Amino acid sequence: EVDQLASTAYDRGGSGCTELLEKVFPEEVYSILIDGTKVTSAFKQRVMDRCGEDAMRQYLLHKHRLSEGKMEGVNWEAVAGYLRSLPPFRLATQVKLQHNWIPTNSFLFQQRRVQCDKCPLCESAVETASHIRWCKAPVAQAFRRGRLEQLVRELKGINTAPEIIQCWREQIAFVSGDEGDGEEVIGPLGGVLEINRLVVDRRRHQSVLPWEGLLQGRASKYWTQAQASHERWRRQETASHGRRRLWDFQAVRLLCEYNGALWSFRNDEVHGRTMQEAQQKLRASVEAKVRNLYERHPIFCWLGTPAFGQFHWRYD
Repeated sequence: EVDQLASTAYDRGGSGCTELLEKVFPEEVYSILIDGTKVTSAFKQRVMDRCGEDAMRQYLLHKHRLSEGKMEGVNWEAVAGYLRSLPPFRLATQVKLQHNWIPTNSFLFQQRRVQCDKCPLCESAVETASHIRWCKAPVAQAFRRGRLEQLVRELKGINTAPEIIQCWREQIAFVSGDEGDGEEVIGPLGGVLEINRLVVDRRRHQSVLPWEGLLQGRASKYWTQAQASHERWRRQETASHGRRRLWDFQAVRLLCEYNGALWSFRNDEVHGRTMQEAQQKLRASVEAKVRNLYERHPIFCWLGTPAFGQFHWRYD
C-alpha cells in the first residue's frame, strides 16, 4: 500500500508537490529523510525518536534548567552511545540517575511510603538525588574518596589528558564537599600551554552546565578539543593507545558509572549486599517500627452523646 501511494503521489492532483525533493533509486520508489539524512535502518525507532524530540527537548530544558545555548553545548552523542550499550535493567537505573528519578527518602516521603525524609546514612539532612553525591556520613565519604581514585585510574587507562584528569578530580571532589574550593587554577603538568589554556576554557564552560551534570552524563562537547590537543602534542605517549572507541564515549561512561556506584553503595548500606543481610535489615526495620508504635502514648477521643448518657471511646 505504501509503495502504491508513493508511486502515484506525484500524479494525483492537490498534492502540493510535483517534483522529487531528493534523488530516489527506481527500485526504492520512496525514501524517508530526517533532517536531510536518509533513513536506511532502524526505521521505526528513528521515526519515534524524531516525533518525540520536541517534547523531550522541552522536558530537558525544564528539568535540568538548561537554555537553548546550554543544550547545544552538551555532548549528547556520547550520552546516547553509552545508554545504547546498556542492558535494559541497567539502562532503567542509569536513566533515573541522569534525571533525578531515583527513589530517595525525600521522594518516598512525599508518596507516604516512608516515615522520614532524612538520609538513612547521615540521618541529618534531607535525602535528595544531589545529597547522594555529598552525604557527610563517614562511610559514604570514605567510599567516595576511594571510588574517585578508581575513576582517576580508569581515566588514565583511556589516555585522558593529565590536565583534564586533574580538573575533573578537583571539581568532583568539590561537588562532593570532600576537598578543594572550586577555583579555576590549573597547575603545570608538562608545560604544554595550549592544553592548559583549552582545559581552563572548557572548565568554565562545564561550570555553566554545571559540574553536577557532568556526573549525570551532561559533559561539555568541547572537552574533546582539549583531549585532541593532548594526543597531538604527546604523540609518543599516545602511540599505543587503542582506537576501538572514541575517547568522549569512554569518558562519559566512566563518569556515569562513578555516579551510579554512589547510588549502589547507598542501597547496599541501607538494604544489605546479600539476601541474608537484606532479610536482617528488613527485620530490624520492622522491629523498630513496632517498638516505636508501642512506646507512643495512647490517644483517646470522646465520641459520646451527653443527652442520652452514652459514652464511646476510641483508642488510636
